[in-house]
Amino acid sequence: MNEVNVDFVDITKKIYSLHPIQKAVSVEGAHKKIQLEKHGRETFVDCPGIFDYKSQGWIMTAWDEFTVYASEGATMAYAGSDGRPTDFPTPKPIHKTNPNPMSADITDGIPNDATECPVKRLQPLHFCSPWRVQPQNDISLLLMPPFYHSQYIMENFMIYPGIVDYTQKFHTINVIMSPKKEGTFVIKAGTPLLHMIPIQKGTYNLKYGPQTKEDIGVVASAKQFYRRYIMKRSKYTLEKFDD
Repeated sequence: MNEVNVDFVDITKKIYSLHPIQKAVSVEGAHKKIQLEKHGRETFVDCPGIFDYKSQGWIMTAWDEFTVYASEGATMAYAGSDGRPTDFPTPKPIHKTNPNPMSADITDGIPNDATECPVKRLQPLHFCSPWRVQPQNDISLLLMPPFYHSQYIMENFMIYPGIVDYTQKFHTINVIMSPKKEGTFVIKAGTPLLHMIPIQKGTYNLKYGPQTKEDIGVVASAKQFYRRYIMKRSKYTLEKFDD
């Protein structure tokens, strides 16, 4: 298995000690408490596919407290709270002149699954993170919402998935989200915001067509066969460094 070396660098030099990047496998699933109460154990792990996805890569958490307002007339977001560290700046708009610099034209037509007080139009907000990705070699990250890691975020916000390539010359990583409902929402610092999974880009040649099950061969049916003999596991290490 190839080793990939990458640094996540905090340009504020403050966030990395308070709300560090975390391994996705180490962040408790949003489902866990309910499953323990209902079934007496975490039944989520019974499906190796969804468990593997939940465990891949890293989680970026909210580096500050964010208050988001959404109504028919406007969508705004502010960073900060009275409880933030005293050496942080005072609360201010995420963007000084316009809290919504991204055009809603980009997200028109994207389904909104909110059933209670849904916004009439998804208004994307651009959250500039303090993190920079510095890979030793080029790397691509699949940036996903914290689907299995934060019930609050998934219920109230649309975080737009994407793929970003990182090199020695490009390091920026941001979060683009829209409130799905009208109202006021507070994202506490430390809340999972982004699930970051490394992927490899290349040329993939696919063919499709008919074939019988007999031609394919016998599919093993032994219990746990896939998990024991087929499933491949990536390894994610995490190490804090200082100046």
